[in-house]
Amino acid sequence: MTTSGTTHYGVLGVAASVSAHELKRAYRRMQRTSHPDTGGSAEQFRIVQDAWAALGTPDRRAAYDRTLSAGSAHHSAAEPRVGPTSQTSRTPTRPSTAEERPRVRRADSHGHPGGSFRLKYRDLMIAWLVNPTPPSPPVPWVPARKARGRFFRRGLRLGAQMTTSFAAVGAGLVLFLAWRQGLLAEGIAAIWMPLLLVAGFGGFAGAICSVPVSLLRMRRDSYRRELIRYAKEKAATFAAAQADFRRAQRAFEIDLRARPSNTAPLLAAPYSEDAVRVAPPSIRVWLDRALAQEDTARALAFVGPRFSIWHDVELGAGHTRFDQLVVGPQGLIVIESMTEAGPVTVEHDSLRHGGRAVPDVLDSLRPRLAAVDKTLGIGGASAMLLVYADSALLHSRLQQLGGCAMPTFVVGASHLAAALVGLPGVDEGATWQLDRLRATVAERVRFA
Repeated sequence: MTTSGTTHYGVLGVAASVSAHELKRAYRRMQRTSHPDTGGSAEQFRIVQDAWAALGTPDRRAAYDRTLSAGSAHHSAAEPRVGPTSQTSRTPTRPSTAEERPRVRRADSHGHPGGSFRLKYRDLMIAWLVNPTPPSPPVPWVPARKARGRFFRRGLRLGAQMTTSFAAVGAGLVLFLAWRQGLLAEGIAAIWMPLLLVAGFGGFAGAICSVPVSLLRMRRDSYRRELIRYAKEKAATFAAAQADFRRAQRAFEIDLRARPSNTAPLLAAPYSEDAVRVAPPSIRVWLDRALAQEDTARALAFVGPRFSIWHDVELGAGHTRFDQLVVGPQGLIVIESMTEAGPVTVEHDSLRHGGRAVPDVLDSLRPRLAAVDKTLGIGGASAMLLVYADSALLHSRLQQLGGCAMPTFVVGASHLAAALVGLPGVDEGATWQLDRLRATVAERVRFA
């Protein structure tokens, strides 16, 4: 395969002024030509993929065009060539100005890290400074009337059936005895009084007997047992909610006493040190999460151009949130920025905070990872990274957790970029698979 130039446009065999549609057609043509199965080579195929990675989107193409205009001599030496490489060696010279230094290509980054959490903190902080609202007490659970009426109607129905049956049996017995004694020949008037008395006593006995029978049936009813179990769960939930309410009420009173009387300076600058210092812990946690996301974003700034990053995004109809989604050579990596101050350790493949196991972290992430599989429909995430501040981890280098369906790792922020180069136990995907994955993620994510 030959090309008409040494730039990425030359690799694809087009001029720099072609339209996006023509550029895509040229890429597909060169992709088929350079593939090893159609007479090309792996090196040629890789060079074509690198060219498309630099020109595939309008933003990347514009950035590449700017680098082309910065100096053709530098780009002709830095960009890949198709075919035999030159054996001529050159002594590199140091650029004399900052404009002449080669630009470092970094990953595609989309979204605003921590943006939604900062807005949440700001809104809650302003509401607390303007009009502090005490916590609301929980509402007790009341069983539905339909459930109670179901048992009442069934009891009345059984009572009517037993009353009628016992009265009919008593009346039948009186008629049988009267027939045996020949009293029926004298007419019904001769036996109407005993007939009414026996039928009445029989009906009364049936009504009395229906009460214990109805209670026994109700106790053995599966619907009632399920209703009792559900009522006990609701009672336990209400008791826990009451305990949480009492704690929240005490915390609110403490926060209210710490609230300054002059709130105008804090309203003007809700992110200032004074505002953050007096913010209640329930509000400050949102700023902590935003800062953790921003620290992770700064660490991700050092990954190479083979990666694409989406910050602070949502997936699916349930608006499942993710701090960062990263598409790289090993597929889709889910990154969560953790706010714990430490000490956090990994012992026996499990996460421990202050010496105690914290299984709830992974339990809360599992349904969110399921949303990735359901929304993207491309095999889901390849791995998950929990990123802590270096000061929070006893060992800040990459550590793997056990007991997870997918590879899950804990790493310090300073080692994040190096860890993404090659996660252990995670296979690399083909270039066309990664391009498809990158396009799917870009199409289906929403920024929070």
